[in-house]
Amino acid sequence: MEFWVVLWKVLIIGGFTVCGLVTIWVTIAGWIDIKYLLNSLKDSHTIESEDEPESSGSK
Repeated sequence: MEFWVVLWKVLIIGGFTVCGLVTIWVTIAGWIDIKYLLNSLKDSHTIESEDEPESSGSK
């Protein structure tokens, strides 16, 4: 009986540990991905605004 108690303790603690590590990994990778996305949007907006001619306001 003692074997099963120890086995399930190890499995539960191991599962929580893996879940915590994956959560931290996804959070950090997601943050880096969002920074990359925002920088690429900023760069593409800058390139598009440089390509467009200046409008004089008359249509």
